[in-house]
Amino acid sequence: MDVRYIFDIFIKESMVACHGVQCGYCTPGMIMSVYTLTQTDKEPSQERLEQALEGNLCRCTGYRPIIESFKPLCKEGACGDIEDILKARTCEFKTHQEKASVSDFQSDLQALGSNTVRFVSRDMVWVRPTTLQEVVQLMEDIQGARLVMGATAIGYYLKKGTMTGNTLICCSHVQEMNVFLLQNDVLEVGAAVDLASLENHLDGIISAVEKDQCYTSIHALKKSLRLLGSDQIRNVSTIGGHLALCDPRSDLYPVLMALGATALIATKDGQSEILIEEDLVSGPWKTSLQKSDVVVSIRIPMNTQSKTFYYKQSKRKSFDYAIANACFTVTLADETVTSARLFFGGIGPTFTAASHTASLLVGKKLNYSTFGQVRDSLTEDLERMQKGIENKFKMQLAQGFFRKFWNQIAIDTKETDTKDDIRDYGTSTGTQVWETLSPTQPEHDAVGKPIPIVSGRSLVSGEATFVSDIPRHKGEIWVELIGSTKAHAKIVSIDVTKARQVPGVIDFMDASWIPGPNEWGVSAQDDVLFATSEVHFYGQPVGAILAETEEAAKKAAVLVEIRYEDLPAILTLKDAISKESFIPFKSKPLQMGDPEKVFEDCDFVLEGVIPSGYQEHMYMETQASVAVPHEDDEMEVFITTQSQDFCQKSVSKFLKIPANRITVRTKRVGGAFGGKEFRVVYALAPAAVAAYRTKRPARCVLDRSMDFKISGKRHPFLTEYKAGINKNGQLIAVKLKIFVDAGYSLDCSTWFLNKTMFHVDGSYRIPNYRVEGSLCRTNTASNTTFRGFGAPEGAFIIESIIADLAQAFTLAPEQIRFTNLYKEGDCTHYRKVLTNCNLEKCWNECKSQSNFVQNKEEVSQFNKLHQLRKRGLALLPCKCSVSYPNRAENQGSALVNIYLDGSVLISHGGIEMGQGLHTKMIQVASRALGVPMDNVHISGTGTNIIPNSIPSAASFSSDIYGEAVLNACRTIRERLAPIQEGKPQLTWIDLVQQAFLERISLSATGYCRIGTHHWDFEKGEGDPYHYFTFGAACSVVEIDCLTGEHQVLSTDIVMDVGKSLNPGIDIGQIEGAFVQGYGGLTMEEIHVEANGRYNISGPVDYKIPNVKDIPREFRVSLLKDCPNERAVYSSKGIGEPPMILSISVYLALRDAIQAARSDAGLPSVIRLDAPLTVEAIRSACP
Repeated sequence: MDVRYIFDIFIKESMVACHGVQCGYCTPGMIMSVYTLTQTDKEPSQERLEQALEGNLCRCTGYRPIIESFKPLCKEGACGDIEDILKARTCEFKTHQEKASVSDFQSDLQALGSNTVRFVSRDMVWVRPTTLQEVVQLMEDIQGARLVMGATAIGYYLKKGTMTGNTLICCSHVQEMNVFLLQNDVLEVGAAVDLASLENHLDGIISAVEKDQCYTSIHALKKSLRLLGSDQIRNVSTIGGHLALCDPRSDLYPVLMALGATALIATKDGQSEILIEEDLVSGPWKTSLQKSDVVVSIRIPMNTQSKTFYYKQSKRKSFDYAIANACFTVTLADETVTSARLFFGGIGPTFTAASHTASLLVGKKLNYSTFGQVRDSLTEDLERMQKGIENKFKMQLAQGFFRKFWNQIAIDTKETDTKDDIRDYGTSTGTQVWETLSPTQPEHDAVGKPIPIVSGRSLVSGEATFVSDIPRHKGEIWVELIGSTKAHAKIVSIDVTKARQVPGVIDFMDASWIPGPNEWGVSAQDDVLFATSEVHFYGQPVGAILAETEEAAKKAAVLVEIRYEDLPAILTLKDAISKESFIPFKSKPLQMGDPEKVFEDCDFVLEGVIPSGYQEHMYMETQASVAVPHEDDEMEVFITTQSQDFCQKSVSKFLKIPANRITVRTKRVGGAFGGKEFRVVYALAPAAVAAYRTKRPARCVLDRSMDFKISGKRHPFLTEYKAGINKNGQLIAVKLKIFVDAGYSLDCSTWFLNKTMFHVDGSYRIPNYRVEGSLCRTNTASNTTFRGFGAPEGAFIIESIIADLAQAFTLAPEQIRFTNLYKEGDCTHYRKVLTNCNLEKCWNECKSQSNFVQNKEEVSQFNKLHQLRKRGLALLPCKCSVSYPNRAENQGSALVNIYLDGSVLISHGGIEMGQGLHTKMIQVASRALGVPMDNVHISGTGTNIIPNSIPSAASFSSDIYGEAVLNACRTIRERLAPIQEGKPQLTWIDLVQQAFLERISLSATGYCRIGTHHWDFEKGEGDPYHYFTFGAACSVVEIDCLTGEHQVLSTDIVMDVGKSLNPGIDIGQIEGAFVQGYGGLTMEEIHVEANGRYNISGPVDYKIPNVKDIPREFRVSLLKDCPNERAVYSSKGIGEPPMILSISVYLALRDAIQAARSDAGLPSVIRLDAPLTVEAIRSACP
């Protein structure tokens, strides 16, 4: 069967059916990656499938349903024969035109044949010669010409406009540069051979030779290729291009150097062969190649008598640069070393050999009696490599690599140590369990069914429109922000002379362009759109370039010259606390009982500090807006936002025009997670102001780097605690002081701190509790809302305290948790009585589902047998509030229109951002009106239809907008009831048409105001939340004590979601939230550099989990028989609560670290900051 047909029909349908689509922004990329895989492997293994997806990132799903979507393609797929499945499915995808266009494109490419090809585009020239002689001559003749293969590096410079030279010479069709030949124990690889092809060639060698006769160097080279980039990169990147780039983080260089590889170089004077280790590398990012030199091929010696091993450690398991790497090769004769080559990358400025240690190995037998001497020599070599720049972690990694190497070749290695170094965790699996529906539920009633997201088909096909996809309007201009390069400074001058000279530039916009005030804010007007006299954080917008095109705007933006006068800057929370840089905070401390009074009666008392860092939202779609001016000062704005009302008010204020002239529209958002609630102003307002002043449509789309700089992050915090506990594990008293890094302005930080204070009890009844907080001001971008918004932070604090207490006083942490678990009727520290408390039920079911008792024993046994790897596990409960503490925010509106053909159109104030809100609203309407889902549609969200909408946040949108839709539908049903009673035989369409004839309105607004709860922050009293969502999770992890790498072996989750409106969507939210929280606690590390800049600029240096990081066994169950009478159709909010459960991984990692330290006789209690990165884990291990 044609693979294109499979993808056009089956895979797209499967992605939707398996809930592999949420926001959908990443989905077409996922499909294309697997499509590419099937071009060379018609029936891939699941392992190969996951490898193909390593280069694709998703922030919504948690990856598990994406893998499930593609499993039918795999040889071990459990869904049956693809053709049989296709016969059983219906699909509306039209594929004939697509198939023809692909075929035509391939034919056009083939028609070019082996001829030299030349393309010219403006000032750029691209040439594809076909002979080596042509290449050499072109390089000699054209000044500044650049060789290009896959353009994985040059493409970046082209995009940024920083590439020198305007002629690119592609060598992909040069025969001499495409050779692959193994002859006389030398492997020659042409410089134009792409890395994927090279890997396939190596596989061919491996499969053709007996296992014990195969070169170990082939395996080492293949391993380095497998860890280099992703399929997308390996498919186009070449070995020659990789060497020419000379990236000090290279995976290939240490291997080639250890194997003594040479490079064949061609010039106008002929060819020469140079040794890579001595003659090619001249420094970081530098080679000895002259501008006209051409790397023709690489020659790699092979030796069946040698043993070669490659090692690498990165922040993330796959698709990541090396923190450090190494390749070691030794030749043996009668178990004695006759030669050795030990090369490291990442330890020093560039690749270096441990030459003294290599010499010392010669003549020695590889056993543990000589290991100590060799290890000491290696330490000296490593210190020399670092050249006075001490990096303890990299030193530990290098020594760990060498220990692994020794374990694999030493003649007296323990079997468990050898196995520890070749762990294969396999592919991921998952199960999902939810309550079955009543057999009496009508077929058309969609509530409770795992219906796929309604826009799924347009999302998987790439036809769905996001803001940046909106076609360019006539006369549209591009708005490019200019950010500060100082953290805190006075603006002395801004010179835009050079920028104005760029063709296509219209003007420079600053604060003087704004008709209204420049100030804005969330809880206070303490922020500005454009800095005027002073900048307060790195990246703060000072103005914007307006241009006819994006290219012109970006080119001009880098030419704007700003002179500053530096001012003192506070860059970290620690500095803010020490310098007392506080923002006034009116909320009162929360207190129950008297902790200080009862501490003296506790069996154990412990004091400590709990810090936690930033987390970047990393939504796939960056902030974007398009503003279109109309007559009579009307403005239409298309915006990526969670809060249309806030956007409408902001534009109204900046432009000084009434809100009724401004229409804000949002079709969908490509992920948000809180990051598009308020800081979206920086994309919204510049476009609106530019459009208003120029009377032309304006577009502002932040690139990833600018988005990172200005959009805010999860709040870092530091908590000082004192806690008392009794011998039986009962928590008696806790006293907390929380310091929160607000950034430079207030934004929503007061709300964040309040919610954190409300959630520091976690899931536990503690009779004596006091918590107070302080907001700290730093010269960083203002931090903002992030999924969970204080609830995960509060839970992390109390769970860390319990872990500290358990370690300090040798108590079982799960016993402490269960002993203090909230029960029905218990009272929180802010005096809210818990009702319908399913905590204990979730705990018990999770404990049973995860086989906790058996797992704990197995972990203990594993740790006794293994010295270099340790396992840990943790069982964790979850209690998370749903709703807002401010009564006014707990309301929502909807409009339901019914047309004469029986179709239904719903409008409501919520934003679809991947959480399946629109799908759930259609399900609600389906039941309420008694019609199939196919009859109901939601087009988008707009302020001209639903005014004064509440932000889509706090896991509350389904509740408030679901009730509003339900209210509107019931109103219409009540109007139709008399007709239906009189004529019960009428079909739905006939009923609607009869109502029209009788002049009965077929349109109704729906409104809901949920609950009576409200919290008075100034008095410190009230009832802040409508209800709680409960859950529990158990995670098992394994750590590598030599490198700090870890793997989540299994995670079991049981979640109380009431009676789920849509279990498929809810489980997707649970898995996605868990993986996002897991990333924040383990790998998503952010620092502020000395100049105030974040150390991240995009996916290249900010690592979120990918498909290889998720639990190998991922089981999710929805708690049965737990209806929630406080929400629509007995459901519960679910978007944020599962974030808390990811703390189970952090606690399991602590458990594993404790096991390693206990083995070594080290103290168990040490401060373990979040995120627990590979460096933090390795540093904590002996």
